Amino acid sequence: MPITGLLFVLAVSIGLLLGLIFRAPLLRVWDRITGEFEREQELQRLAQTSEHGHFFLTIAKYDREMPPIDCYEEDDGSLTYVWDGQEFSNEEAANFARRTAVLAAARAYYGDIDIWTKSLPPPPRPRYRKR
Repeated sequence: MPITGLLFVLAVSIGLLLGLIFRAPLLRVWDRITGEFEREQELQRLAQTSEHGHFFLTIAKYDREMPPIDCYEEDDGSLTYVWDGQEFSNEEAANFARRTAVLAAARAYYGDIDIWTKSLPPPPRPRYRKR
């Protein structure tokens, strides 16, 4: 057997051994990657089948762009949640403020579209004919 064949068998053996040793972390990474892909595909299917699907895609886009909520532990052991420069005493209030900002940004996007469509000329009037 030539040396290249031996090197190939050795490389495959080492790869299989490493795959068995690091199986769990590799599967977690694979599940994370495929999970994100499946969620994106589900959003795309929803956008094609639902009349409000584009709005859901817009919300998802602005949700990815919004900064996350930061959590700080105070000296007395309590937790303080900070988002957009505001401090909140509990996580629910911080999440509510963030979701409100995401929805406001998505609605503002559609508000820009409404302003644009209002600047268009009115549609033509129907033609009336006698039968």
